[in-house]
Amino acid sequence: MPCTLTSIIYSVCLQVSRTIETSLFDGFPVSIQEVFSEKGVYLGMYCRGIRGATTIERNDREEILAATTELLQLLVERNALQTDDITSAIFTMTEDLNAEFPALAARYMGWTEVALMCMREIPVPGSLSSCIRVLLHVNTTRSLSEIQHVYIRGAVNLRPSFGSISR
Repeated sequence: MPCTLTSIIYSVCLQVSRTIETSLFDGFPVSIQEVFSEKGVYLGMYCRGIRGATTIERNDREEILAATTELLQLLVERNALQTDDITSAIFTMTEDLNAEFPALAARYMGWTEVALMCMREIPVPGSLSSCIRVLLHVNTTRSLSEIQHVYIRGAVNLRPSFGSISR
């Protein structure tokens, strides 16, 4: 659920309404859902994490931006996201990449109000190199099982079950 005062109030109201017999609400002309929908709060809205990763061939600014853009576009498309749904994105890159911040690709896509942060991936011996990862935090009505994580290029090996598949 989005972290807002309205959401907290809604959660309390929902818990209270669940403890009262539903027959008490029979005959009311307006449902709880209608009241909260008018305020922009929807039942079943959750904050979910969506993961993705990709790799590049060389430590090059244009390659970092192009690969990150491709990854973000796939995440948006497969999860039917709007920019307003995305609350934050955390990007990591392996220690061999430093030619550009991957978050810049998100800014170029119009994510001007989204909180973005870049970090260095932990350099575990034998881990995948030249890798860009992202964790999106999004507000969505989708269940956990409906979330589409995206792993493309050499990163498919990290999570073969999430590999790039046409859906």
